[in-house]
Amino acid sequence: MEQVGAKPEEVLVVGDRLYTDIACGINAGVETALVYTGEAKPEDLVATEFMPDYAFENIRKLYEAFRKSREAVTEGKKSRHTDVFKQI
Repeated sequence: MEQVGAKPEEVLVVGDRLYTDIACGINAGVETALVYTGEAKPEDLVATEFMPDYAFENIRKLYEAFRKSREAVTEGKKSRHTDVFKQI
């Protein structure tokens, strides 16, 4: 984040593994989004220590949520993209 000048509140780590991708985001202090396109499955959330902030069925669903959030931010209804995402 330092190298690109990003603030933690401007970053969303997206991944399909709880113990690597999501753990990395949590350790970096940023929001995380899990996509069920790889290793992780919804039932894995019951016993994980690496709970993502958001979860999506696939990348398409993540894109749709981002697009909807972009419209809300542009229209001034929300201040951040992730304010629109459903929290787990």
